[in-house]
Amino acid sequence: MTEAEHKAKSLRDVKNMPGWKYVEAEINARIKEGWEEFICLPVDQKTSKAAFQHQARYTENKGILEWIEGAIVEGQ
Repeated sequence: MTEAEHKAKSLRDVKNMPGWKYVEAEINARIKEGWEEFICLPVDQKTSKAAFQHQARYTENKGILEWIEGAIVEGQ
């Protein structure tokens, strides 16, 4: 079994654990929260710095889920 196959199997196993739904729900809540916090900012506070900070939170959390799915697909 290659490293990619092992990683894919391990991540599939994690996704099949009962607690995964809570981890996934928390990550998705953080993605949504980051987006909504930016949307709710007053217009005068929607600077490029604020946009960058909120986008970074959104992207980082979304990236975790995408990495897991990508590693599973890559190892198949």
